[in-house]
Amino acid sequence: MCGACHDIVNGHGAAIERTFNEWKSSAFVQPTIGSTCGACHMPQSTMDKRVANVPGAPLRRSHSHTMPAIDVALTPFPDTDRQKAQVQALLDTSLQTAICVQQFGNTGQLSLIVDNVAAGHSFPSGSEQDRRSWFEVHAYQGSTEIYKSGVVPEETPSTSAADDPDRWLLRDCMFDDSGKEVHMFWEAASFETNGLPAKPTFDISSPDFYQTHKQRFFPKDGSFIPMPDRVTLQVHFEPVGLEVVDDLVKSGDLDPSVRSTLKNLTVGAPLQWTPATATATYLDRNTGQPVHCATTTNINVAADRFPAPTRSKCSP
Repeated sequence: MCGACHDIVNGHGAAIERTFNEWKSSAFVQPTIGSTCGACHMPQSTMDKRVANVPGAPLRRSHSHTMPAIDVALTPFPDTDRQKAQVQALLDTSLQTAICVQQFGNTGQLSLIVDNVAAGHSFPSGSEQDRRSWFEVHAYQGSTEIYKSGVVPEETPSTSAADDPDRWLLRDCMFDDSGKEVHMFWEAASFETNGLPAKPTFDISSPDFYQTHKQRFFPKDGSFIPMPDRVTLQVHFEPVGLEVVDDLVKSGDLDPSVRSTLKNLTVGAPLQWTPATATATYLDRNTGQPVHCATTTNINVAADRFPAPTRSKCSP
């Protein structure tokens, strides 16, 4: 039932939404140890409740119909506070992250390790051409900022700020049959994505278990920055591209008042690296020297790491 809407192939044969297939290819599809679509997006009560407000109605564990995912009600609607809280709870448990710094004299090499551990599909998923996530990184020496990437001003589309060549923005790009980038789903003949894949297995002894440990350097070419004494990370999520909303307002298909109700979301709490918080380490394969990482999750920084997915035909 979910897959009927959450896999979309357009008239050109382009799979512009692949959420159901992503789930079917993940570890979450496994009976008893996985999770169905409803198990995540229709949270079950922790106790039995009456199935109806009539005498003698049987008891069962009921399901919420708030359907938390990314989208939230933009106009007055029942239970919006609970819906928003459940959306945030899902986002906050989706990723495991670590900030890592390797020192080379008075310079350092900065990277993030990110794992999509709890989303039963890619992250982000759905209409990824318009639904995006990105990583905001700042590095400091004392009170002086020495590096930054992923800074998107409020009320600004995440695809803007072209002066940030290192920005790690997760999204799809779509192309017509000539290879030209397009933005309307009915024009797409192919796509390119750099979304984070779902866990392929829960078996920790499998060589595939750590395939989703994705590492990204800042700058993205792996070059050095002045050695920081503090680095911060915040992951952001844009439910729908603001340039898409602006087009709908301009065409008269969307009331202009809706624009101000659309807010970006955060994924997890801010993370901070300092020499004191960098308590997780691994040895660099090339130099044999320790790399010091900070994390507040259970990510195993010493496990195998793989380059983050990239796109070659579009940016950012």
